[in-house]
Amino acid sequence: MGYYLAGFGALPVISLWLQDGAGLSALSTALVVTVQPVAFFATSAVDGSVLHRLPAHRTLGGGALAVGAGNVLMLAIGADSSWTALIPGLVVTGVGAGIVSPVLPSAAMSAAPASQSGVASAAANCARQLGLALGIAVLGSVFHRFSTTSGGTGLHAAYAHGLTAVFAVAAAIGLGSGILALRLLKPPRPATQPA
Repeated sequence: MGYYLAGFGALPVISLWLQDGAGLSALSTALVVTVQPVAFFATSAVDGSVLHRLPAHRTLGGGALAVGAGNVLMLAIGADSSWTALIPGLVVTGVGAGIVSPVLPSAAMSAAPASQSGVASAAANCARQLGLALGIAVLGSVFHRFSTTSGGTGLHAAYAHGLTAVFAVAAAIGLGSGILALRLLKPPRPATQPA
């Protein structure tokens, strides 16, 4: 849920900034935002079979950390930034999502007894949807709060201030989710037999 919130919850406010703050058309905005799903699909297509052979804590944790790192890169947005400042962060968040998404359903199903694998898969999909819905709501609220109280002059400065707050929250959630996944999903060490 955390990776999905951090990876995709900010897209509506990014679209607002690209159109109202950076002055792009709707088509140009869509093309900029498309960078993320292109990186997502490229990563999944190239590394999908390799990812399934790695331990789940590494893929899920590492992917979520990459999503958090992508948000850290987008903290570079400032009042005088252009749309190109988003590209590195969109690429890295797309790569992180491309690492997590192919592995998440199988990791959830393998963690449950065979009779409950359908429930586990449904829970993983529910967590994705919940992460997206909460991401839009929470990050949209953060954007509204900080873009209206920026103290700066002009729409571009206010939007940049709001986006900085959004990316800081998303980075914390993505990095926190990655650290939790690395720790909590790590398989237990086998008990050593006395000699």
